[in-house]
Amino acid sequence: MSETVHYTGLLTKVERINGETLEQQCKRIMGNIDLPPCFDSYLEMIAYRRYQKYYVHNNELYSVQLHKIEKEDELFISNYNGRMTYDFEIRYEDSDYDFEEAIELALKNQRF
Repeated sequence: MSETVHYTGLLTKVERINGETLEQQCKRIMGNIDLPPCFDSYLEMIAYRRYQKYYVHNNELYSVQLHKIEKEDELFISNYNGRMTYDFEIRYEDSDYDFEEAIELALKNQRF
């Protein structure tokens, strides 16, 4: 059974340390543990184990702060506020989209 989910929130860019790659950054955030064989990369691991906590946009890692709201109809909007963060509001049927698809649509529909 599906449900309509509606979130507002904030994406905040996570700073990299000493020129680390995105993969190294994900490994650090996951606690520098060995990569389990069920994952091909630390990026894949963070996407699965920290679902709705981190999101990658333009090869940059963002932390996610969510607030759930009860409403109807689909909605995908975002606004870059110039402080390395994006405000966003998404509302979608969870059988039609997953969280990452909804964020991607919101980032494509930025309000300026």
